[in-house]
Order: sequence, then structure tokens, then C-alpha cells
Amino acid sequence: DLRHLTTFTIDPDTAKDFDDALSLTKDAQGFYDLGVHIADVSHYVRPGTALDEEARIRCNSTYFPGISIPMLPGALSENLCSLKANVNRLTVSVLMRFDPTGTLVDYRMTRSVIKSVKRFTYKEAKKVLDGEKKSPHLETLNLMVELCRLLKKKRYERGSIEFALPELVVLVNDEGIPYQTDYITYDITHQMVEEFMLKANEIVALDLTEKGKNLTYRIHDVPAEENLRDFALLAAAFGFRISDYPTAQDLQKLFEQA
Repeated sequence: DLRHLTTFTIDPDTAKDFDDALSLTKDAQGFYDLGVHIADVSHYVRPGTALDEEARIRCNSTYFPGISIPMLPGALSENLCSLKANVNRLTVSVLMRFDPTGTLVDYRMTRSVIKSVKRFTYKEAKKVLDGEKKSPHLETLNLMVELCRLLKKKRYERGSIEFALPELVVLVNDEGIPYQTDYITYDITHQMVEEFMLKANEIVALDLTEKGKNLTYRIHDVPAEENLRDFALLAAAFGFRISDYPTAQDLQKLFEQA
């Protein structure tokens, strides 16, 4: 029972279903306790049932501007399996403990029940952080920014590269007619949700591997030398000097300059 934790969701303006919620506290010794709580769909969709068979045929939810065709019925995707505010919801929680430097020191995974206190949009969370809007959750949001920066620093040290480009979205009215476009900037609210999700995924993969379970990894292969040379030529055309065989650190530096 994790209903005593302050959990909330942060999603795009147009989101209809909320798959994941976050909780974060920091103790007197400076240790962070992060919770990533994922909607427990498997509680409702049992293997071999009609729901499971139909979901298998559909394979995924399909999203169009202003409308979506869900993989699971709306009663599940937009209600029972959606982590709405102020209602009890079943989740699978990845509970992580980090030291003051952002190093993982302990974790556990458990089926749980949570009660989200707030549905934030990215824009609203950013306004709270920027002081443009008041919220009782400002302290938690600031803590999330703090831990996010520690995790990003660690990832950066491992050679990870930030490809942060604004995303163009089409806005449609109730009749499905597009009326304008909007740019979504990859600001700190997007970054912190991504960092926490990445860490949860990493821990699940690590745990399954240590238990000898086979699982599929999505990996990014090392680029071919020919591709790197082409990229160095392209960068040079825009006035950036880079080696024909750049290291991850060289690429990090290039994107920072750009």
C-alpha cells in the first residue's frame, strides 16, 4: 500500500490515459527515494482471455492528431488502468534509493496501490518551477530537477549524447480539423520524466538479467566509420571542426556548441 506517498503524473496537454506516476523524497542524510509507478494492466488483462487476444491482434494503440484507437477498451485504457488523480489505482512500482551523488544504492519492485494527488501537464509543471504558478508540490518538483541533473551527469559521463530537438505537433479541434501547430520544447520537465523512466527501465533489465531471464534489448549500434566520416563533412559545412573518427565526448562537445 503506497497511498501514503505523494505521487503525481506529468504528461502532455492532450494525454487521455496516464500510464506512469512519480514520487520522490529526500532524507536528512541527502539520500533520494524515487518511485516510478506503472499502471498494472496485467491485473486486468489475463493471458489467453478475449481482451488479451484482441490486444495481440491490434498490437499497439494508434495515435492521430486529436484521436486515438486504443489497444485496450476505453474502460481500461482511459479509466481503470489510467493513473487519474484522487482515485486508488493498481500499479507495479520500481522503488529506487540513490546516494547524494545520484548513485543507485538499493532498489525493489513490487505490485502496489497508489493514489495520485495531481495530474500535471508538462507546461503546468514548468510554470510551477518557473514561479509563474503556485503549487503545494513545488518542493517535490524542485527535488525532481535536482535528482534529474545528477542522473544526467552520470549518463553524460558514460558517453550518452543529448539529441534534444523541439517537436512539432498538430492541434485539431473537436471536429478533427487542424487549426494550428505548436512546438514542444524539450525542457527540464520532459528531461526529468525521461531520466526517471530510463532508470526504471535500466533497473528492470538489470534485475531480469541477474535472474537469468531472457529479454529483448533495444540498443544503438556503434556508427559505421563511413557514416562518421560523412557526418564530419556535414558538420564542417556548418563551420564545426570534428575528427573523422569522433569519440562520444567529441560528439557531446559538438552538440553543445551547436
